[in-house]
Amino acid sequence: QSRQASVIDTPYLRFSGGLLLGDILGHISNIIYGSIQIFKKGFTLKGIRWKNLKDTISKYSEYPKYNAITSFLNAFSMLVPVILINKYYGAENAGLFDLSRLLLLTPAALMAGAFSNIMLQRVAEKSKKKHFFINEIFFLLAIGGIISIVEFVVLFFFGEQLFSIIFGGSWTFSGTISKILIWPYIVYFFTISLSSTFIALQRIKVLSLFQLVNFILVISLLFFTKLDFMDFIKAFAVLSIGGSLFFFFLLFSVIREYNRKKSFKSV
Repeated sequence: QSRQASVIDTPYLRFSGGLLLGDILGHISNIIYGSIQIFKKGFTLKGIRWKNLKDTISKYSEYPKYNAITSFLNAFSMLVPVILINKYYGAENAGLFDLSRLLLLTPAALMAGAFSNIMLQRVAEKSKKKHFFINEIFFLLAIGGIISIVEFVVLFFFGEQLFSIIFGGSWTFSGTISKILIWPYIVYFFTISLSSTFIALQRIKVLSLFQLVNFILVISLLFFTKLDFMDFIKAFAVLSIGGSLFFFFLLFSVIREYNRKKSFKSV
């Protein structure tokens, strides 16, 4: 089944890298369509000056310098649990885990991405005006808290039934796994939503430190592969939450330092 999903097989074309090709073509289409739209909206290259580009590159040079490798490690760490489960607990358990992970991760990532963009804009604006932004953080925590409570109640009490109804009886155990995974992915939602705060405050090194520590924690799952499957899932949840707690420690340390250095104006 997985082999079929990765093969383009038509009377005219057979190519065993269909997913990769489709992803590349999709990104190229987005670039072309986006370029057409921005020029239709009046974008022009005439106002671009080399000096301005140099100043911008210099201002944000830390982002590629310190964040590129750790961002790659952070992305890779998302795959590590599935790889380890497939190796030590079998493909069936890996499939059950991955379904639970995807159903929890996908909506969390989509919502968190939207919140992150809002936080980036609001924090950057308030930082430039020397205003404090704690109200934005509390508002995000409140909204995210409500969403998380609803998600928790639904999955914790009705997870197995939902997975059985939607995907069939053979996937019921994914609902059981979701009861454990919901904890780290609720916290993950908040870390992604608030991660843009580091970018807005130009504290890329601190964000990179979190990503490095998070990668190390996930890799340390190698020491837990002797546990039974459910205990391994619990170890993954504990390590993930530990990484997120470290994130919040760094975040509030940065905010406290910002508060101490700035002379705030009333909003």
